[in-house]
Amino acid sequence: MKPIEKRRPGGDITKRTSKVIFLCDTSGSMEENGKIDELNNCLREAVPHIKKIGEETPNANIEISILSFDSTPKWLTQNESIQDFVWKDLKANSNGETNIGQAFSLLAMEMDSNSMPERGYPPLIVVITDGNATDSYNIGLDEFHASKWGQKAVRRAIAIGKEADMSVLVKFINNREIPPILANNPEQLAKAIRFLSTAVLKKVSTPQTGEGPNLSPEFEQGTDEDIW
Repeated sequence: MKPIEKRRPGGDITKRTSKVIFLCDTSGSMEENGKIDELNNCLREAVPHIKKIGEETPNANIEISILSFDSTPKWLTQNESIQDFVWKDLKANSNGETNIGQAFSLLAMEMDSNSMPERGYPPLIVVITDGNATDSYNIGLDEFHASKWGQKAVRRAIAIGKEADMSVLVKFINNREIPPILANNPEQLAKAIRFLSTAVLKKVSTPQTGEGPNLSPEFEQGTDEDIW
């Protein structure tokens, strides 16, 4: 069944905002084995795919935000039109910790802020990390889950390497049917980011009839050689 296209009087298609937000680990451990370089490569390569979805999806205005987290989480870009967006490489903080709880608090404030549309598609939020939380993350995570758009968000996560704390990512997603994606090498990381920035984002950015955006295509976990 084709998606329903809502039109304004006069024939123009009604556009709604579709946000994609990447929370990226830039702690010291991301410098090991080239993980930060591979993450930069994968996200840089994802940008044209996201732009293409924006061009091919007349119902959606896609905006992108990047939140990095180490000892001091911060927004690197917020709510920028994907058509104007140019990727700028992340830099790992050599002595940086993994304060993901603070990142969740910043995310929660954004989900309740005036920058969120009154009417919009559920935001796609992707957490990417290789480590364990170095702060108390439950308060920030609870704030996020309680926020208006945090409740509606399509939440996904990528664990880079087997040392990543999967329990934090499971709690972030908060859906038994959708486990975090484990990326143990550059090929698996590229595959995961490409999947989330194409198949999942396209589904989230399209009007649905009868099924919610959480019923996204299933990701097939690879079995390539472990590096991380």
